[in-house]
This record gives sequence, structure tokens and C-alpha cells, in this order.
Amino acid sequence: MDLLTRRYGDRFLAASGREIDKDALRAAVVASESFRRELMDMVHPLVGHAHADFLAANRRARVAFAEAPLLFEAGWHQTGGFDVIVGVARDAPSREAALAARPGWTGETAARLEAGQWPEEKKLAHCHLVVDNTGDRASLRQRAGELLERLGRMRLASMRGMAADLAEAGYAPARLGRIAQGREGMR
Repeated sequence: MDLLTRRYGDRFLAASGREIDKDALRAAVVASESFRRELMDMVHPLVGHAHADFLAANRRARVAFAEAPLLFEAGWHQTGGFDVIVGVARDAPSREAALAARPGWTGETAARLEAGQWPEEKKLAHCHLVVDNTGDRASLRQRAGELLERLGRMRLASMRGMAADLAEAGYAPARLGRIAQGREGMR
């Protein structure tokens, strides 16, 4: 809010003066490609810093998940800041219907905002894994569980590879050798 009011005054303030009028901001983004780009140029560095802060705060966590809107459009997928990029895919008609059903949105609003993004096929081609988001919440919950299991297997394989590299380099207590060979689990 501070960033927007410094740049545009009260143009995007709600009547209360305490929050952004999201409908007015969305209308401006839809109406003007140059405004959309200007807004992205202002907001993306802030999101990038917030992402870096999130990673720093979670550097000792076994795993950290970050939702990164416009990841590809901002070029962040090329920074090496992600071990695994997971895409969530949905067929175009149901995605457009869900967006158009949001309060204050229309089909035109959704189409204009999506036009400023990479096509879904291009984004998904840059993902390491893709979760299918067609169907109901129960189906998505099941697929999310399958994703977590797959990520766990990937992590274990990575750790075993590191253990094997250390063992090969001579840094291997007996336990590292057993882990590398898959005869002992990781903690």
C-alpha cells in the first residue's frame, strides 16, 4: 500500500483510506499494458526480497514450500533458488471459469491478466513436477499426498548420492557407506 500511495497518491486507496481498492487496481492493470508492466517492475523486487527472507528464515528446515506467482515471467526460475519447481495444472476452461467467478472479476479480466503471463504449456514445460488440479478437492488432496511422497523419494535419492560421493572421496564412516548403498535410512 505504501508503495502504491507514494507512486499514485490515493488513486488506488479504498474509501476507508486503510487498504488498497483491489477492483480499481485490477481495472487499471487490465486497461493498460504499460501500467501492468510498471506495477510488475515495482512489486517483483519486493516479492523477490520476501522470497529470499523466507528462504533465510527456513534455511534449517528439512523442506520449505513457497508459492511464487509469476515465477517464470520474472525470470526467478533461472536463479537457482529452487531445488524443485512444481506446477499445478488445470484445463483452460475450468481455470478461466474459476478466475471469472472471483468477486469483481469477469471473463475479460481473467483473460487480460492471463495474457500477461507465459502460456500454461510453456510454464509447465519448465517445471520439474506437475500436479493435475482437475477434479474436486479430494482428488487434489490425494495428488498432493502423492507429490509429497515423490518429493521424499527424491530427497532420499539425493542424500544417498551425496553419501556415496563422500564415501568415494574417503570421508565415509561405515554408516555413510550403508546409507549410500540404501541399507540404512536417513534421519
